[in-house]
Amino acid sequence: MYLTTSVATQVIFTYSLRYKQMGNLKIEDGRPDRIEFYNVGRDDMLGVSEPLPNPACIEAHRSDMKAYMGQAHSVVSLICSHLDKQLHIAPGTLASFHSIDKPSGTHLRMLRGQPQICSDFDFQVPR
Repeated sequence: MYLTTSVATQVIFTYSLRYKQMGNLKIEDGRPDRIEFYNVGRDDMLGVSEPLPNPACIEAHRSDMKAYMGQAHSVVSLICSHLDKQLHIAPGTLASFHSIDKPSGTHLRMLRGQPQICSDFDFQVPR
């Protein structure tokens, strides 16, 4: 799933709060970054909040996004259970702070970088 130029233009104007255009931020040496991204909210995809408008390329894969976010939550829950044991706290303590059926603000950030020539391969991600 790639954002084409025409879709990217649509995204910029319609979904500007969840989209960052390439070059909007600077890296440490002052050059523009080479990354664009779009954020997809877990609460939106899992139905915890009202559905948000997304570009057609996202909506066409809503079920894939939902499955991915469910699997990612399972991984987080597993990590939390191991941390509970290592920290000698009650099982489920950490996972209780990240319930899948409550609003969380968690999101999937899809990144896209332009192809670069090998001598200029300095994948610039803003900090």
